[in-house]
Amino acid sequence: YRYLSNGNEPPCITGVGKFIPCSLAKKHQAPYKLPDDYIIDVKYDGNRYQIHKSWITQTNSTSVLIFNRKGVLVTEKFPDIVDIVSKWDKNFIIDTEIYPVNEDGSPAEHKLMAKRVHKKNVQEAVQECPVKLAVFDILSSDGVSLLHRNLSDRIEVLNTVIPEKYQAMIFQDTSIEAAYNIAINEGFEGIMIKDANARYEPSKRSKAWLKYKPPRVSLDVTITSAK
Repeated sequence: YRYLSNGNEPPCITGVGKFIPCSLAKKHQAPYKLPDDYIIDVKYDGNRYQIHKSWITQTNSTSVLIFNRKGVLVTEKFPDIVDIVSKWDKNFIIDTEIYPVNEDGSPAEHKLMAKRVHKKNVQEAVQECPVKLAVFDILSSDGVSLLHRNLSDRIEVLNTVIPEKYQAMIFQDTSIEAAYNIAINEGFEGIMIKDANARYEPSKRSKAWLKYKPPRVSLDVTITSAK
């Protein structure tokens, strides 16, 4: 209140263990104008999770917390993801998508994620629904908040912290239409168009992030019967 009453924006304090409300996207449609400088990455058909990783000095061990998009802890549902993240250096808060995959590693139907989320036997869920991790943003690194930094700067930091294998696919020197076709051909849901100069906006649905999933077939028909 003190910040707002003085015409200032309150700071968003970040810290490992404190969930940061997610920045949300809008569907790309007219009359939205594309940013002058944007980044295109894959839109994965999975669930969004915020992962916090830190080193606990007192116990000489690594702590990993996984929050769903509502801020509820679901760490116990993803022991395989915990094992992966625990091996990475630095303390961080990352924005991610966890999506189901087939035996060959290709994207699987999203409905399989229900087994991971709801099944009580976690080990069975891990076997029945293998998943992959795609990290698309970083909100904090070694205790330093990155929320005020623009997306292109955050991506640079992400590249130094997260192994390339687990980073979201970013398209370089590719048109929006070409990137979309490639993503669909690889079995993904679509693409995201993000303002490279935008900061992270917790809990806001912003035109800085646009979901691009146009209809693949356009039909003009007359309904003759319905059930």
